[in-house]
Amino acid sequence: MLQTQRLSLWATLGLLVGTSGAAFGQSMSDKAVEAEIEFARGLARDWAFVDMAQSVLDKVAKADLSERMNEELSLVRCEVFTNGARATFDPIQRNELLAKAIEAYEEYIEENKYATNRPNAEGQLIELAITYARSIDIALKDAAGEEADTLRQNKISTLESAISRT
Repeated sequence: MLQTQRLSLWATLGLLVGTSGAAFGQSMSDKAVEAEIEFARGLARDWAFVDMAQSVLDKVAKADLSERMNEELSLVRCEVFTNGARATFDPIQRNELLAKAIEAYEEYIEENKYATNRPNAEGQLIELAITYARSIDIALKDAAGEEADTLRQNKISTLESAISRT
């Protein structure tokens, strides 16, 4: 019952966010953007609602944002996948979300060569690669044959990519 009430509260909040000024391309203050970003983080971190969190971030992105908030928004898109992975108990979904997070961080780093938060993103990417490798190690215990080979190759390529950034 309590979980149903919480879910209803989050859904209501999601509807409120969906009707915010961001949906109409209007300007948003940095504080309003930060509130929306924190809401998206919570959706992913607390509920593993990655798709809903991405939807909130998409609506915020339609607003006229400051350069600092644009950088922050791009980096939070990466964090949402990571938070969702940490919140899920399904090992397959966790590995998929971790792989998406790694890809999102790599894209962010390539597209934002001069961003002030780029070093932070690189550090998070390296930590995430290690987490992904550990998660693959867990999956390898139950895998065999071609599936195990694919997992090992994913682990190696992810770690090599992360090491090349250090």
